[in-house]
Amino acid sequence: MSQEPNRVPIWVGHFREFTDDPVEQRLRPSIREYIYDTPQESESRAVAYLQSASTLGARSRVEFDVLDPTSRIPLAVFTYTDTVYYWESYLAYYVEKYHLRLPAEFIRHMALMNWNPLKHD
Repeated sequence: MSQEPNRVPIWVGHFREFTDDPVEQRLRPSIREYIYDTPQESESRAVAYLQSASTLGARSRVEFDVLDPTSRIPLAVFTYTDTVYYWESYLAYYVEKYHLRLPAEFIRHMALMNWNPLKHD
């Protein structure tokens, strides 16, 4: 399914810790504001959704865990979409490991999709 021509992509998970641009670092929220000790409702379904969407592209860059500098778990960077929302592959990692809260409207969207993302053409 193609993206509608006038629809603006909705990006999820753009935090200051994931950019080197000083302007973007000031504009974006910190990932730390969205980390919780307990899982959010339907967290495992959300992680599966994030991991099963269509891949739009990949970068050769490798990310490391920004919340644990001692952790050296490489995270390859892929861009995923369900044709409405867009996110980087490391988003699922932070949701699963740190219970990163996703926007409520994105959770509602995933539930309305019955936790099965539309595949991008």
